[in-house]
Amino acid sequence: MFFIFVTRTYSAAVSGKVLKSVRCDKCGGNYAYHMVRRGFARSSSAYGIGNASAKAAAEQGARRKLEQRLAKDSDPVGCPDCGWVQAHMVADLRRRSHRWLRWVAWVTSSLGLVSALIAILSATEAFHRPIDPDQSQSIAILLAASVGIWGAALQGRSLLARMINPNRNYPERPGIMPGVPKPFKPGTAPHATDVAGDPWTPQLSPSAPTENTTTTARPLIAYEAKPPQLQPGGWVTVQLLDLRHP
Repeated sequence: MFFIFVTRTYSAAVSGKVLKSVRCDKCGGNYAYHMVRRGFARSSSAYGIGNASAKAAAEQGARRKLEQRLAKDSDPVGCPDCGWVQAHMVADLRRRSHRWLRWVAWVTSSLGLVSALIAILSATEAFHRPIDPDQSQSIAILLAASVGIWGAALQGRSLLARMINPNRNYPERPGIMPGVPKPFKPGTAPHATDVAGDPWTPQLSPSAPTENTTTTARPLIAYEAKPPQLQPGGWVTVQLLDLRHP
């Protein structure tokens, strides 16, 4: 007799943003940044029963994961005053790095254990006779190799994660981290161009006003980049890091 098991799977995803306030471990300065995260969840129903409940469960699960990530996660955003990346940010960065090695560890070890079990069943004819010494030695080597690969992959991931240190060249500013938001001082709104990119690169100043345009000068904020200086001969050196071609 055959049974057909029919299921329907619902997926839900939700994104959100939260303001993270930080106090620098090195210089004691306060700054903030906007962190964006995404929550994702699935839920299934059998034979069309409880479809609405499964859909609602997926949506609730996505919101719950989003709330957890917004509350616990952090981005490696350095202090705008001294450039120091905080200890909890470095810990999160290491935790999220080289995750593929965990898959290598568990998949490889699982395949090795399954292969060893099949070899034992074949050698003993489903445990109806004792195993030969030569076969037992081969199976022992297979088991040892599976455990060894599992341990080496996890240990290698831990070692590679510990090597990640954005503060290695302090007091030099850390390099560009793609997708990392820019910091800003409390009480000031971040610029539209401060969503991602290099927080240490000066931005081009706005064009000079025309005769019919009036502007009100404002003092530069402490962390704000100053316009490029005019060099001898009328030259200005800039870095076009955000240049986009059509």
